[in-house]
Amino acid sequence: MSMLSTLRRNPRAILALIIILAVLLRLAVALYAYFILYGVMLMTETFFIICVLWSLERALALAQRIRSGFRLRLRDGIWLGVALGLATLFRQSILPWAGVVFLWLLWVDLRTARPEFSEGFKRLNLQIVFP
Repeated sequence: MSMLSTLRRNPRAILALIIILAVLLRLAVALYAYFILYGVMLMTETFFIICVLWSLERALALAQRIRSGFRLRLRDGIWLGVALGLATLFRQSILPWAGVVFLWLLWVDLRTARPEFSEGFKRLNLQIVFP
């Protein structure tokens, strides 16, 4: 007798086969690391985007204080660091962005504090573009 004819005559055998298959598939999904990683990536995507936007907002606020000549508050820098730190915990790919943000803030500060730096920077850009 073939297995197919046995399954046709015995509905309990079909149910047992389905249960065994379900258990094996659950075990495969539980042990397959990509399914776990994919679920975690989807769950943290929203928080990562919120932290990136928060860091951008804090960086813009800090740059505005630098440009306007107000005294910088330690609190602003700490919140920028917290936003970038949380974004780094969610995705490590934010780290180049953190470096770019700090270089940009340094550039804004140097340009605001010393206008001659701005002129020198423009000349340097022109020399790079038109050697």
